[in-house]
Amino acid sequence: MSLLVVLFVTCRKNTHWDTQVKIPLITSTLDLKDIFSDTIAFYNPDQSVSLRVTQPINPIDYSELVKIHDTLAHDVTYWPFSFDYMLWPDYTFVDMVRNYRMDLGTVEIKEARAKNAVLKFIVVNHLEERLRIEYEISSSEKNGFPFSVSDDIPAASNNTPYRAERNINLAGYTMDFTGPNFNQSNFVISKTLLKIHPDGDSVLISQNDSIIATSIFDHLEIDYARGYFGQSSEHVHDTVNLSVFDNFASGLFDLDKVMANLLIENGMGADVQMRINELTAYNSKSGAKISLNHSGIGQNKNILRATETGNPNFPVIPTKYSDDWTFTNIQEMIEIQPDKLIFDIDFKTNPLGNISGYNDFIYADYPLNGFISMEIPLKLDLNHLTIEELTTINFDDESIKSGNLIIKAANYFPFDVSLQFYLQDDLGNTVDSLIQGNIMVHSGLLSAQDFVQQPSEEEMIVPLTPAILNKLRTHNKILVRSVIHNNYSKKIQLWEHYRIDIQVILDADYEI
Repeated sequence: MSLLVVLFVTCRKNTHWDTQVKIPLITSTLDLKDIFSDTIAFYNPDQSVSLRVTQPINPIDYSELVKIHDTLAHDVTYWPFSFDYMLWPDYTFVDMVRNYRMDLGTVEIKEARAKNAVLKFIVVNHLEERLRIEYEISSSEKNGFPFSVSDDIPAASNNTPYRAERNINLAGYTMDFTGPNFNQSNFVISKTLLKIHPDGDSVLISQNDSIIATSIFDHLEIDYARGYFGQSSEHVHDTVNLSVFDNFASGLFDLDKVMANLLIENGMGADVQMRINELTAYNSKSGAKISLNHSGIGQNKNILRATETGNPNFPVIPTKYSDDWTFTNIQEMIEIQPDKLIFDIDFKTNPLGNISGYNDFIYADYPLNGFISMEIPLKLDLNHLTIEELTTINFDDESIKSGNLIIKAANYFPFDVSLQFYLQDDLGNTVDSLIQGNIMVHSGLLSAQDFVQQPSEEEMIVPLTPAILNKLRTHNKILVRSVIHNNYSKKIQLWEHYRIDIQVILDADYEI
């Protein structure tokens, strides 16, 4: 053991060792889920591949249909006599029941349940003694009890009134808006009680003293509502992002066919009339735009109300409306590789008026939904389609004397693929290419049935010149760019196993 130590120390002191290593710098597989998002690539039972795209369009916000924001009560209490009067502790001087009809325009609500709700309660006390206020919404109910709150309000001081403001959560409360005789709508019944604080002192009150109590529905998000939702019209002009082709940098493709449908699901208990004025595919990179050419554009479509089941677990059966867009120009719209959809739609609620007899309904989980559904079989002609993938390497070793980069590729695609590797800075700017020229990887071996079973393999050896070594040491981000070329001039079906495997291996001599 001593001899080994001496030899080891001697070698380290007087000798430099050379060693050869092979280190993978880049290992990448480009398959169909990299070209198209893995959330939309669908493998059929025969292993062919289709894209299934469901693009939502949100036509109506149900919370805007029944929007409640109103002052339920604004009570100003003055001492009604011309003489001063002494009030003793626990003395109740306001005991008021209020029936208030909210102004909701043409909307008439009979019943509603709050999913999220905020009641803003404000009290301004001009008396120089503490108060106790009790407030109840008598027309509300949760677990068998109405909503009520009791709060202590500090006294005014130095002729400065005290202002108390509370935000109270009403989530889960059911509101009966039918009024005291149960035959009206939009009514809230509340009760307000004001007294001198039981633990306070007697206070002299004059006709100039006042107490202001205000309650406001500041926010009400409905979980359920029933009534008549009025004849409201809404115009929706919007642009939504389409992510199907996000991985495409450039290039063209020619599809075999596109099957498309418009689907509207009406979960509301109200009839809806819809008119699509425009649907346009837009590629913001190229500026290309194509609008849908269909007989239904500009025509009113009537979508009947949903049906209630009486089952609390599944309370609604939505009404479905569909329109087949397969035999339109939808294929040409998709072939421009849009990243945005522009739509312009008009909606009218209850076009025939109050035909339900105040029995329109809304459940929060059953709104009006719109979808554009597409299935795109990946039988297509691709040309100059460019796919990019960014990878990070760790290369800062100064001990490399010489060597090579070995670039290997195995192509299972039925198309030629040219490869290039670009260096990027920290801001994502391309600063240089790693090697001179592109690497052409020929298509896989295509059978008479246009099916690839054996890949085409390519290998390229690039000497590690001082210039390449400096590039690797100064930039750790490499953009792998793959450009697809179709030399067959026909549409070819893509299959699940199609891919290209890429490796960049550092084969180098190290000095230790």
